[in-house]
Amino acid sequence: MVARLESRAEEMALAAAVYRAERKEGLHQAEARVEYAQAAANRQDRLYRDGLVSKESWEESQTAQYLAQQSLLAALEDDRLAEIDAKRLGEQLDRRELVSPFAGVVVKRYLDPGELVSRTGQSTVISLACLDPLEVRVIAPLGLWGQVAVDDVVPVVPQLPVEGAWRGRVVAIDRVIDAASGTFEVLLELENGDQILPAGIHCTVEFPRH
Repeated sequence: MVARLESRAEEMALAAAVYRAERKEGLHQAEARVEYAQAAANRQDRLYRDGLVSKESWEESQTAQYLAQQSLLAALEDDRLAEIDAKRLGEQLDRRELVSPFAGVVVKRYLDPGELVSRTGQSTVISLACLDPLEVRVIAPLGLWGQVAVDDVVPVVPQLPVEGAWRGRVVAIDRVIDAASGTFEVLLELENGDQILPAGIHCTVEFPRH
């Protein structure tokens, strides 16, 4: 995560939703009422069959059991909705975090803490540079057209103070030639897991002849 939008109201709403989702008192009470009503209905059923209670009393026990079961269903639904609401608010809060799509470094910060960002999502907050893999953009002369292929591995020699040569892999070749300069662009990818190479330095590349 590289930044987070002001989220105090969303955090409070999420905390309240999580509290409601974790509270089970209403559900437990509904379960207890069902258990009690079931036992009472069974008792009234036996007494009714033995002729010891009136049909009206038996019907009341059956109704009480039905109403208790409906209350339990409503409590289960409320519990499920509370969990869904907590999940929804959690996802909304997550969307207020700006997460980098890659491991890199901050090159430039365009906004300071407390500044407003566009609700349309068009505000630029920071600029990042990816250090692994490095992207090497080569302006190749027209004479190499057709001599470079995707997946070619070529030596890349950075300028000083970095010494040595690294292996870059061709990942894309621009299909449009710049007629004015007689060049085209080749994109290389260079593994830099130990991040010895800094981004932004000039380098030379030697392509093999096919």
